[in-house]
Amino acid sequence: MNPIFPTSARLEIRSCRRGRFQPCRGGSVRRVGLQLALAWLHVLLLSSSGSAHTTGETYVWLNVEEDRLTGRVEINLDDLRTKLGIDVPPAGDSAAGDVTAESAPADDRMTTLQAAQPQVLDYLRRHYGISVDSKPVPIQYIDLRILDLPGDEGSYAQYVYQTPVGPIPDVITIRNSLFVEDDFTHRSLVCIERNKKSGQEFEGEFTAMVFGAHNPVQELDLNHIELLLRPRDFVWQGVLHIWIGIDHILFIVALLLPAVLVRQEGKWVPVPSFRQAFLNIVKIVTLFTVAHSITLSLAALGVIDLPSRWVESLIALSIVLVAINTIRPRFNDKTWLIIFGFGLFHGMGFASVMSELPFRMIHLVKVLIGFNLGVELGQLAIVAVVFPLIFLLRKREVYQRVVLIGGSAVIGLIASYWFVERAFT
Repeated sequence: MNPIFPTSARLEIRSCRRGRFQPCRGGSVRRVGLQLALAWLHVLLLSSSGSAHTTGETYVWLNVEEDRLTGRVEINLDDLRTKLGIDVPPAGDSAAGDVTAESAPADDRMTTLQAAQPQVLDYLRRHYGISVDSKPVPIQYIDLRILDLPGDEGSYAQYVYQTPVGPIPDVITIRNSLFVEDDFTHRSLVCIERNKKSGQEFEGEFTAMVFGAHNPVQELDLNHIELLLRPRDFVWQGVLHIWIGIDHILFIVALLLPAVLVRQEGKWVPVPSFRQAFLNIVKIVTLFTVAHSITLSLAALGVIDLPSRWVESLIALSIVLVAINTIRPRFNDKTWLIIFGFGLFHGMGFASVMSELPFRMIHLVKVLIGFNLGVELGQLAIVAVVFPLIFLLRKREVYQRVVLIGGSAVIGLIASYWFVERAFT
């Protein structure tokens, strides 16, 4: 998403003197701060929702029968609306479960999907394919259904397919770029329930391959499906999660802003050296990493399990408290307790993503390490961008007035909105 700044929030910085930039005094600084606050508030409220732990997903089921391949492509109706422009009406009174054209002719959604089927199938043929030895395998789409999942898990259009009868190869190449060409956060999953070539039945613990903008083509050895779950795939999932997790980013930024300053006689003053600022950053990142790694591991292994509503609410609250402590410091000597304590809840937030991924966890420990490594890489990338900027700005008056205080206030307001939304709605 690329939110557009409103005209009223465009930022104009004017020099008080000609030549080298110097921050303006008095009202100019306040106007700049107000404009920055409005801009960031507009961007973050529009680009964030109550939960920052979701990514778009498309599911492709691929089953190996005795004489052919069968499966279905499941597309979220929201993706059909927003990405293909198909105006699918919202769900009515249809019962949850599979709804076919024969069993629910009165469903307006099915009528719309049937009318748009040529457009959708054309898109599927261009973005999903199977080949053997570089030769494409014909795919025939034979049925259309609607799957309504309980709660807020969404509704999906199911496009059932099969390949011609024939011998089953040992290795196939899968091309899957469904909805990833213009959205790097989207992932398309290939899931397998059964493989009659090797006699495997995965039942509820199905295996899966992860496709994204960085890996739209992959090979599948039908004789060794248990090797599908590759930990390196989860490194990218960890990076992706923290980059699209606006609440995690704000928490890290809120911790970093005062790291280039130090409290002396009740005031913030710039740290005298790069070394001291760098050590502050290292301490912050280390504490946060250790904390969220502990709970990420425990939650992913099923040792602890808290309701997601509590976890998401506490994550939002952690951001509020860190922002308040920056504006009016009260825990200077015990800030590490705040970082470590709330880092534990952020770890459970990370774990919620892994619990939602439909993978057969045959190498759970390796997968967990890969995902956590991805989270750390994503976190370090954020630090690498933010730290040099704030270190260079730390001595300027505009930094304390606008960036530190104003930025913390905006972050606190956004997180307060999230807390109310998550805890009480």
